[in-house]
Amino acid sequence: MKIWQITAESPTDLGKVAPFAFNIDGSYVSQSALARDFQPLGKLTLDNIEYNFWLGNSKSRAMITTEVTDTDIPNAIITGGDGKRKKLVVTDLVFKPCSIPINNAIQIDTVSTNSNYRTRGFATILYIVLTRYGYSMVSDYEQYTGGVMLWKKLSRESTIRKYVVRLWDIVNNTWVVDGNNNPVKYNSNNLADDSIWNSIGKAPNTLLVLSSNV
Repeated sequence: MKIWQITAESPTDLGKVAPFAFNIDGSYVSQSALARDFQPLGKLTLDNIEYNFWLGNSKSRAMITTEVTDTDIPNAIITGGDGKRKKLVVTDLVFKPCSIPINNAIQIDTVSTNSNYRTRGFATILYIVLTRYGYSMVSDYEQYTGGVMLWKKLSRESTIRKYVVRLWDIVNNTWVVDGNNNPVKYNSNNLADDSIWNSIGKAPNTLLVLSSNV
């Protein structure tokens, strides 16, 4: 994949980067790479700006892009900048091999959003779009603060959206069920965080699985 990198004149505030995995500010992907390596999942227009959703052909990553030119990025030097319009990576979602026996399950490795686009819900939207295409999103044991907050937000909003977050028992490799043998839904506070994500002295025993409820 051909990527253009942008280098700001002022240093990045690492405090803003820490909640998510990596700083992707100024990452670009060429239109030819998108056409070759990704399939389109649709688009969304916000404030008269179009955002495009993509899933890699190898199912190893998904992203949101928007079109910009060099002049849209102030105080910056673009390596290979040629004045042409480019696809800026707004949100980048990277997956890793998933071993749980659920159809179309993809496990999240990292999620990163350009700092200029954070707090606008792009990562949440990308997760939901993928469920509409039949994929089940599986949490990772390692999570930055922002990742934990994202999963909790998804679980809280599941009652008003067409998706559901369920609990997967890692030890027995099956759904966590209630007394009626129905899969238990995660509501952001019905299971301790250290049962889902790594903590000092305790290994997690549960994964979160986000899937469509349509």
